[in-house]
Amino acid sequence: MHKITNKETGFQQYMSDAEAANFMYHNGTDKYNIEQIKGYDFGNFFAFIIFLILMGTFTIAFMYYATK
Repeated sequence: MHKITNKETGFQQYMSDAEAANFMYHNGTDKYNIEQIKGYDFGNFFAFIIFLILMGTFTIAFMYYATK
């Protein structure tokens, strides 16, 4: 598994070995940082879970105070 990061935008993509090789063949390596990883980066997953909890809390609080 490879983590490919665009140097300009910081956008990250996770690809298998075959997909990463095909991507680099067509796009080159000048604009991208390539990292080989052993598994999925769980930091992004935990940040997403925290985001969902916060958005749910804000939504419920807004609904509560809007109808009060």
